[in-house]
Amino acid sequence: MPFWLRDLLQLGGGGSASAQVEEVIIALQPGLAYSAQMIMKDQGYVEASLAAAGLKKTKVSYRTFGSGGAMNDAILSGAAHFGASGVPAFITIWSRALGTKSEAKGCIALDAEPTVALTRDPKVKTLRDIGGSDKISVPAVKVSIQAVLLQMAASKMYGDSQYTRFDKNTVSLSHPDGLAAVLSGAEVATVVAAIPYIEMGMEKGLRPIFHSYDVVDKNSSTVLLWSTKKFQEENPLVFQAVMSSFVKASNLIKSDPKQAAEIYLRVGGKSSPATSLKNIIPTLMFPLQHGRKGFRHSLILCIEWER
Repeated sequence: MPFWLRDLLQLGGGGSASAQVEEVIIALQPGLAYSAQMIMKDQGYVEASLAAAGLKKTKVSYRTFGSGGAMNDAILSGAAHFGASGVPAFITIWSRALGTKSEAKGCIALDAEPTVALTRDPKVKTLRDIGGSDKISVPAVKVSIQAVLLQMAASKMYGDSQYTRFDKNTVSLSHPDGLAAVLSGAEVATVVAAIPYIEMGMEKGLRPIFHSYDVVDKNSSTVLLWSTKKFQEENPLVFQAVMSSFVKASNLIKSDPKQAAEIYLRVGGKSSPATSLKNIIPTLMFPLQHGRKGFRHSLILCIEWER
């Protein structure tokens, strides 16, 4: 068992089966970064772990959100127990709930993957060509990792005082909706995309104009998993079951990329073929590979930027 997972489980304590929640709700978003949750759902990993802990009757539900902001609202209201999104979303909920019963606690770094801005606009060759009326799709204006990457790019190109330069251009659309809008010829001509939407867009003729590795280290995890301190303390057996299921899902992703790709397509995928995804998956740093170090690296990156 990885040392960081052992430490997390020890924090949860022993607990009793009778004291746990009757339903655990795990949140995810569209995209390969959330493959672990999709595999857990498809293979019934959490249910099996709960049964082994004497919690066979505990219901397991998965909810898909379009942005980290909506997910955070669900976590704070109790409509979800585990959230997963970009680093800025975690920092937002952590600062928002610090010192309260709903204080957020980071669990693991889910993956490290590139983010690429794609456009259909022939006049736009780089981000410098984005005009005042041009629209750029991101999952959540100002607070998504994609929006923050644009701010970092603006700071690098125009100076720190201009870091919000592209904020006025951004509109909030989920990854699939953002790509669909660009491909449909709508007002939005550029999308800041994640895998597999990068490949899907380029297959349709969209061109890259910005790569996240221009402004961040490629080993920085872009998506994190979190819960609340209250949930972890009150439901240690359920918490342990979910964490151990992430380990099992991670092992499957690393040992059998083809099966992982097939599950992704079956549970939440779109039109990317499994043969393409199985070649993409091994190039990513998927769940748990960084462990505690990767989580810390990601937080430092964004906290330093926000300063």
